[in-house]
Amino acid sequence: MYTREYLKGFVDKYMKALEMSDFSGVPLSATYKYSENCELIRLGEGIISFRVKEKVRLEIYDVKTGQAAIQSVLDDDKKLIMFFLRIRIVDDKITEIEALVNTGAKGVPIPFDPANIKEISGNWRRSIRPAERDSRFKLMDVADGYWRAMETEGTADYVRPAIMPDAERYENGMHTTNEVMPDLSELFGKDGPVFIPAYPFPDNSPHTALQDFDHGVWKGTLVKDRRYPVIDEERGIIVSLARFAGKDDQSNNPDAGPAPYVAEFFAVTRGWIREVHVVIAPVKPSVPTPWPLEVW
Repeated sequence: MYTREYLKGFVDKYMKALEMSDFSGVPLSATYKYSENCELIRLGEGIISFRVKEKVRLEIYDVKTGQAAIQSVLDDDKKLIMFFLRIRIVDDKITEIEALVNTGAKGVPIPFDPANIKEISGNWRRSIRPAERDSRFKLMDVADGYWRAMETEGTADYVRPAIMPDAERYENGMHTTNEVMPDLSELFGKDGPVFIPAYPFPDNSPHTALQDFDHGVWKGTLVKDRRYPVIDEERGIIVSLARFAGKDDQSNNPDAGPAPYVAEFFAVTRGWIREVHVVIAPVKPSVPTPWPLEVW
């Protein structure tokens, strides 16, 4: 069994190294594995190969498996960056590092508003009384039910997700529930891929996360390569990673454009999702997920 403080020490050391662009002091296993947007590379050779400053962090710790996961807003003095990190610790060494990075590049049809994230709500910082905590498998069931609802919405097989009526959702910082939506046509284009949301509400009027499902906002989306690697039972948080695809599978097409690859954080209370934060990175469908998919 690990402790939160122990795991947090590794995260802090890694993020300090990232800020300084110097990983020489990071305790890495000799056989460590690092991926960035699903590409296996050497640490320090990726998109963030320059100094950055961390502005906001959402963090969770899995004391049973020795893993940690964070979502951060980074600043490189020119732009804001959405950043996801997962690390695994074995014998006081980092053995796995998984990162998703979104720099807000133009032409990529993915929500992006990291400046909107100024603080982290209490849903991510609370300590739930042991008697009221959901089990690991219950948290996985809730998260998987969210994906099941996305895949079945708009069909006779639709099963509603376990999500609170007032739940908030943020996608790369963009607030996509319970307020007037911005005009997404410039971001997504008039004929975007089917897995890009098409909000059916008049004048982009306020709508809940549950209404999105009930109205089939993501109808036709396939949620592939689902994983649930990091679970924080004390906080009631689970991290799921997955890739979105349309009805036409492009995984064997090297010329296909990027599609959303997501690290979705769910804050759950007594089996119900209260808040969702997601980092979405553009990853080509032909690039395979480099991590084992069987983590149940």
